[in-house]
Amino acid sequence: MEISWTDIEVGDKEAYSKAYRQLYARFYNYGVKLVRDAELVEDVIQEVLMLLWVNRKELGVIKNPDGYYYVLFRRALSKRMASLAKAKAIGGIESDPEFSVDAVIIKRETDTALREKLTAAINTLSSRQREALFLRFYEGFSYEETASILGISVKATYKLMARSLLTLRDKISVPLVCIFFLLK
Repeated sequence: MEISWTDIEVGDKEAYSKAYRQLYARFYNYGVKLVRDAELVEDVIQEVLMLLWVNRKELGVIKNPDGYYYVLFRRALSKRMASLAKAKAIGGIESDPEFSVDAVIIKRETDTALREKLTAAINTLSSRQREALFLRFYEGFSYEETASILGISVKATYKLMARSLLTLRDKISVPLVCIFFLLK
């Protein structure tokens, strides 16, 4: 990404507008991966980009601009989340436990790794087993509806699903309960 901070520093609004659009899209994609509150992410993006414009003359030379932008955004997002959590606690509202951004990232990476393992394990199942899992968990059909669609008995559907889930459990080495949550 090529952003000319020298042009922005002297007040070139066109250069700032270009930088704004580029950074907004990148920050938004990054922010919604960290927190699932799109409005919060948008507010923090506005705040950070406004600070960059207001403080443009004091920034000086930035050795690693991309790293600087992301650190600035991440810190602002963390501060906003902390202040919201504090406001909830002061207001007497029970707040959800807050985790550091690093903990959230690690959890999401772990979830992604588990989902990838699950996808690979699903691909080893027979086409019939994959179809049954798809109908039951992704389309939300009941066992009876799944049996009707597959043209088999309800009892056979239960057996097919049980064998499929046991195979998945053995291949990805997690409890069945976790597989249910991953399939949803």
